Amino acid sequence: MTSHSEQTWVNEAPFLPEGVSPLVFRCLDPEGEDRYAIAQAPEPVEETVVEVLSPPRQPEAIEIASTEMLEAAFELKLNEERASLSRTLENFTEERRKYFEGVEGEVVRLSLAIAERVLHREVEMDPLLLAGAARVALDNVADRSGVILRVSSSEVDAWTQRMGQSPDPPELVGDHSLTKGECVLETRMGTIDLGIRAQLKEIERGFFDLMLRRPAFGV
Repeated sequence: MTSHSEQTWVNEAPFLPEGVSPLVFRCLDPEGEDRYAIAQAPEPVEETVVEVLSPPRQPEAIEIASTEMLEAAFELKLNEERASLSRTLENFTEERRKYFEGVEGEVVRLSLAIAERVLHREVEMDPLLLAGAARVALDNVADRSGVILRVSSSEVDAWTQRMGQSPDPPELVGDHSLTKGECVLETRMGTIDLGIRAQLKEIERGFFDLMLRRPAFGV
């Protein structure tokens, strides 16, 4: 005698459609008689595969975000370095311009100082070194009436001898304020300083005027 229900496949079931296997449940009713319950076996279910696009895996998303952040940081740093390099080049250009302007000015002053020393030495050897410059200046004076040539008092005789050879010599006047290598030509139109120092100052002024008028360095 069986105390529990038994699930059994039975092949003898003439009232079921052909090809269908019955599922029979056997149990005992209260009176002790066998009872059978027959059920049709479940038909196989056709499986359907549905492909679903899943989002990127989390590690891949993190890697992509990290790469983008690194690229952005690199681009920012690169732009900063470019700006810094540009400022450095601009500063270098400006410093170079100032340097060469300063050097050129010093070179001009040094050259003129050397020339002045050389000319003063020549004047010591030849007190009438400026006689040629005086003659050129006199030749450019149309009206020589009232023209005075002031020279050092210690050189009046030498100048008189030298200028006496001119067809229309100027009036020579000794001036104690003038030293060797200095002479001043006075005309009705104005005064001309023919001294070495004055001539060098005029040359220096001309050099610096040219430097100011020239284009900016590097342009």
